[in-house]
Amino acid sequence: MNNQLKGVLVGAFILLITLLLLSKCHSCRGEGRETAYEEPAEEVVVEEPAVEPEPEPEPEPEPTMPDAEDIGGTGDLKVVLQWDFPDDMDLSVVEPGGNRINYINKRNRRTGGFLDVDNLDGGSPGNPAAENIYWSNPPAGTYRVFVTFFSDRVGGENGGDVLVTVFNNGERSEYTVHLSHTGQTEHVVDVEFTPQN
Repeated sequence: MNNQLKGVLVGAFILLITLLLLSKCHSCRGEGRETAYEEPAEEVVVEEPAVEPEPEPEPEPEPTMPDAEDIGGTGDLKVVLQWDFPDDMDLSVVEPGGNRINYINKRNRRTGGFLDVDNLDGGSPGNPAAENIYWSNPPAGTYRVFVTFFSDRVGGENGGDVLVTVFNNGERSEYTVHLSHTGQTEHVVDVEFTPQN
């Protein structure tokens, strides 16, 4: 073969290789080709699931005392003591003649006064303790009402508020007294009783 032909073949070969390399390079970059129009991809937003706040718990209802009218016997004059802690409280009423109705002297047959509910153990929230003194047909005069913190119980709360309810000829009055230590006696109220004939 002649030298000239060899040179042409080598040149053609180099040109062919160069074209092949260039075509590869253009397809890698996407140059030199027409592409179809594509919509830009939608941005996908992933939302955190909504977290419902925990509902606030319903407040515990305040413990209530039972209706004093439903405790023990009843009459024209009735006095009820209620408390919701574990100590021993005592109710006493001094009658117009000076006689005291209490845990020592529960009944006065002459006046009809009677301590028919006498609690020694105390109460608790939701399960209050009570004492009740009543007269079916009491004599007219002044009845002096007292409460005493008689004794505390192991694990007791060292007293608290007590509720005294007086029913005088069907009219209701309530008194709250705070008792804080053993031996404490508080005068609650003087009740003027007049028979309704």
